[in-house]
Amino acid sequence: MPRVKRVEIRKCKWAAGSRYLVDLGRIKQGDGSSRRIRRFFRTHKAAEIYLADQKGKLEKHGHTAVALADDDRVVFQGARDRLARAGASITHAVEYFLAHHRELKEPITLRELVEKCVLDKELAGARKRYLQTFACSCRAFARGWEECQVQTVTRDDVKAWILGGGYAPKTQKNYLGDLREAFAWAVREGYLAVNPIAGRDGFIPLEEEADSEIVALDLGQCAALLKTALLGTHMAHGRAGTDRWVKRPEPGGFRCMIGYLAVAMFAGVRPDEIKRTQLAKLNTRERTIVITGKSAKTRQRRVIELDRVAVA
Repeated sequence: MPRVKRVEIRKCKWAAGSRYLVDLGRIKQGDGSSRRIRRFFRTHKAAEIYLADQKGKLEKHGHTAVALADDDRVVFQGARDRLARAGASITHAVEYFLAHHRELKEPITLRELVEKCVLDKELAGARKRYLQTFACSCRAFARGWEECQVQTVTRDDVKAWILGGGYAPKTQKNYLGDLREAFAWAVREGYLAVNPIAGRDGFIPLEEEADSEIVALDLGQCAALLKTALLGTHMAHGRAGTDRWVKRPEPGGFRCMIGYLAVAMFAGVRPDEIKRTQLAKLNTRERTIVITGKSAKTRQRRVIELDRVAVA
């Protein structure tokens, strides 16, 4: 415990003017460590008021009263009052929590959280594109904080990063969803007791997305696209009678895109679904294409009847 009777107010010179320092010395913390308690004030009167208040707390409650920061003291008093209205105390709450809480695993860093979570989802069969976007979101948040332990991340940390990054509303929503899932995974695996951005206490208000029109190609654009695919010329590399490779025009170089365009334009199949669908699922004789559950975005199998124009 510091010897308060010897504490004096000292005047310090700063670039912006004089300040008055009250140094209470090193105060023992609850975990056994010690922290030096110092406060600076603009006026001598404010420093005197603070020193008298701290002396009173030390005489009445000991060094634990000074060890608590102002914000922690407000939280403590609020929790104590809420428990008192329910007929309980801080001691009762601590005993109940220790009796019912689930023991956590060894703390992990944000870097380890991302690696373990992505690997777990990959083993569970998550799609490659989802894993890429999910990992990108989590790594963007962890950048610069890779060695920070997961349990020290707060709702305010996530809120400051999302709202202060200059992201579009849709991007903010996607980032928040990915981070919420990452912390939820940490809770399920026993690395966290509570998801810091889930539930009422973890709610983060985001800017509403502006309604935008769905963009579609008109008839003229569709015709131009098909014509380019059929008759367009692109530059390909070839030999010109020498040992050097040179560019030469190649007519009909985009014909390989015809099937992709026909299925996308006339059957309404999503581009990613087309990429994941095998050619064997396309039957031009029966005029059908089968989108398997593994290939579909919604994980539901569907059979699409092709128009005669699409088949042609």
